[in-house]
Amino acid sequence: RQIALGPVASWLAVAALAVLARNLAGMRELERAHQQSMWLASHDIQTDMLRRAPFLHEVSEGSLRDRSGTVIVLEVTGSASVADSLGHDVVEHVVGVVAQRLTSVAGDGAVCARMAADEFAVFLRSNTLGRGRQVAGALQAALAEPIAYGDLSLTVEFSIGVAQADGAVIDVLAGVRRATEAMRHARRLGPG
Repeated sequence: RQIALGPVASWLAVAALAVLARNLAGMRELERAHQQSMWLASHDIQTDMLRRAPFLHEVSEGSLRDRSGTVIVLEVTGSASVADSLGHDVVEHVVGVVAQRLTSVAGDGAVCARMAADEFAVFLRSNTLGRGRQVAGALQAALAEPIAYGDLSLTVEFSIGVAQADGAVIDVLAGVRRATEAMRHARRLGPG
C-alpha cells in the first residue's frame, strides 16, 4: 500500500505548531504568574507600596545606589486606640488614605514603603535636607485634613522624622534609623 506523505507531513507540521503555540502560551502565563508573585512578595497589597526589605534593597543596592538622598519616616500614632473604639476597618481605611496622601506629596521619583502596620518611609533623591523638610511640611499639611469614613470625620495623629542620607553609597539603614529617631523625638514633643 502506498501512503501519501504530503497529508501526513502537513498533519505533523500542524500538530508541531499547535504544541509549540501551547508551550509559548504556557511560558507567557508562567512569566505573568512569576511577575505577579514577585510583586506580591515585595509590595504591601493595601497601599501598593514596597515592604520594608524590598525598600531597603531598592535604595541601597538597586537603581538608586550611588546617590545622596533624604529619608522621611512617618508614623500614624494612636491607631491602637482607634482600632479599640472604632474597629480595624477604620484603621485600615486611615492607613490607606495616609499612604495615598504620602505618595501624592512625595511625587514622582520617590520610593515609598510601608515599613510596619502604621509606619511609612520615603526616600527622595536630593542633595539637600531642605527638599526633605519641604516634603515633610507638605505632608503635615496634607495629613492635617480630616479623613472621612462614612459619617465620621477623623483627625490623624502622626509624627514625622527627616534625615539626610549622604555619601557616594547610601547607608539607607543609618538614614532610616536617624529619621526614626527624629520621628520619635517629634512624637515626644506632641502634636504639631
